[in-house]
Amino acid sequence: NSSINDIRGGLGLIANIVSSFGEKELTINYRNTREIATLANFFYDDTASTPPIPPKIESRILPKYLNFIDQDQAAQKIVNYSNKHPSKKIGVLLAPGTNGYLSKTMAESIRDNQGLNGELYHYSSDAKYNVAGVSRPNETSFQKQGTVTVLSRQSSKGLEFDTVFVMHIESLEMDEKLPDTKRNLYVLCTRSREHLFLCSVGVEENSLPKIMEEDFFQLAIDQQVIDMSQ
Repeated sequence: NSSINDIRGGLGLIANIVSSFGEKELTINYRNTREIATLANFFYDDTASTPPIPPKIESRILPKYLNFIDQDQAAQKIVNYSNKHPSKKIGVLLAPGTNGYLSKTMAESIRDNQGLNGELYHYSSDAKYNVAGVSRPNETSFQKQGTVTVLSRQSSKGLEFDTVFVMHIESLEMDEKLPDTKRNLYVLCTRSREHLFLCSVGVEENSLPKIMEEDFFQLAIDQQVIDMSQ
């Protein structure tokens, strides 16, 4: 969530040395599909710079919103998706506002499903939320195909997955924390290279998570950059 000025300030005197070699600004998004980048830009909240330009090539696959009855139903969806796409690296990212316990139970639900053909990983910075029978990810596991990795938003920064399930968006905080929430959504969405699912759990039928009622989210829905069909 740093601007270029934040980075210069953090580097201090080294910034002058680095700048002497020249400075280049990347203005085009090379990580995500055009559809994912377009949605993510609705959450871009850095007033010191403009959001990256989405790629020109379209995948024609919109990010999708899903609501689940409970985590077990969500786990079944993730397992089914992984089994149908065995070459995909999948990230299951817990939205900010959740806690380590929800991350733990999400990984346990996928583990207990017992239908996953690929490998399951889970990472928590707090050892008390480790999951029995599930390995912690490492540099090697992040390169493997056919994997499902459960992480928090904080742990996902800098990582990339073919497909991302952002879980529990109903927990996202608003009011005075709304700017941080938007930035966190930007980080979460841009972890995905190809397919993105924004997921809530336990939201009443014919209702939306509160965050999706915010003006910036409603604008994204109105402009049909997110698939609301399910």
